[in-house]
Amino acid sequence: VFARAGAQVRKAMTVTHELGGSNYVFWGGREGFQTILNTRPRQELEQAAAFLRMVVKHKQAIGAEYQLLIEPKPREPMKHQYD
Repeated sequence: VFARAGAQVRKAMTVTHELGGSNYVFWGGREGFQTILNTRPRQELEQAAAFLRMVVKHKQAIGAEYQLLIEPKPREPMKHQYD
């Protein structure tokens, strides 16, 4: 899953650069968990940080000058959303 997501982001970043885009936005989506017992926050943060470090390296490698943006979703998902 990690490799496939990375390949998709890499391709999208490259296309954004080729089209002269000024921003590239990361959105966390609505995936989540029912309870805190179903997740490992530390592991998830470490994996997200590793992914973003790779993103920055690719941006530099292709010579892109656009901004990398992260759209926060602090209140999503909410448990009742899936009930």
